[in-house]
Amino acid sequence: MIPFNEHHQPTGTTQHHPQTNLHLNHTKKEVSRNMAGRRAQPDDVDLSLRLKYGKHTVFMFVDPLQPFSKTTDELLDILRERYPDGLHASRDSPTTVPVPAKDQQVHVAYALLKAPSDPSQGWRNLRIAGDEKPADKNIKNNSVIAFVLQNPEDVDENPTFTVEFPSPDDEMAD
Repeated sequence: MIPFNEHHQPTGTTQHHPQTNLHLNHTKKEVSRNMAGRRAQPDDVDLSLRLKYGKHTVFMFVDPLQPFSKTTDELLDILRERYPDGLHASRDSPTTVPVPAKDQQVHVAYALLKAPSDPSQGWRNLRIAGDEKPADKNIKNNSVIAFVLQNPEDVDENPTFTVEFPSPDDEMAD
């Protein structure tokens, strides 16, 4: 791939980053123009993710080459800070799912929408094992990822991912 300038003349060279499937250009001007929405430095290829449980959405920037264990640690820290009383599966649910304390063990399962434009088709469990990374699971920028907190002794191989998407009626009521 050869980048083009305003006059459609080739400029510089590009490097393909295989794990994130990005084409990184060697000049800041070209990187900024060709990676719209991303930071201007090739080193900064963080993914913007929306992690969802029930009615809650957590926006996170995640390095596609860091293990999911680091993402899980960051997510749990955010949940502890933002939702000390627990998570609600829906707007109308009086029950909460407690967020484990820092010293408690927890397993977090993640899933991607089977059809990104149709949440009614459900979720595909990512089955994270070991030091797998978002790049290993082909996670793209702006992905919606469901998560569920599980007791490590009772990990369900096929967990239920509970996510509540706002309806147009909800939008009008707010």
